[in-house]
Amino acid sequence: MTEIDEALLFAKQTSVSARLIPGEKIRANIFGGEEVEMWFLRVNESLGLTLDYDQKPGYKRIACIKTAFEEFQTIGEDKYKEALGLLLAAWNGDPDSLRAANVRGMCRFMALYHGEYNPKRMVTQLRKVDPLTIYREGRAIGSSLAGYKKYLYQVYRIYNGSSKKVCAAPEILRCLP
Repeated sequence: MTEIDEALLFAKQTSVSARLIPGEKIRANIFGGEEVEMWFLRVNESLGLTLDYDQKPGYKRIACIKTAFEEFQTIGEDKYKEALGLLLAAWNGDPDSLRAANVRGMCRFMALYHGEYNPKRMVTQLRKVDPLTIYREGRAIGSSLAGYKKYLYQVYRIYNGSSKKVCAAPEILRCLP
């Protein structure tokens, strides 16, 4: 058995003996040469980001690998690069800006509003708030918006600022799958 075969077998284990953290699985698949994971790695490197397999946040490091990978697969390379590019432009790779809530909220915003929003305005509006705002205020919503919607709403709210359209957003978001 080669090291590559061993890495791929390691990535496919069923968690009976030990539960794999997402970083370990992605790292094993990258070492094994899995095409999608290699593509994901190259896209992040092209943005100047490092995948943090040990899930220890740091400057320009993605610790929420599972979330980032899911969003990458869901919205595609171009929208993913644009979403993370906005987070980088706004907060210069601050560890709190690359939390799962921010990555998911921005990617979902991109999926809905790609081509309909002003990127310069988004960066300007994001710079006005602390990077933890999306996470904190999303958590504060509780169960009134489920899953990713509470983080999407925070990105939407930050982008619109004091616009009156913000009030209608929760009703629209409840209709999303």
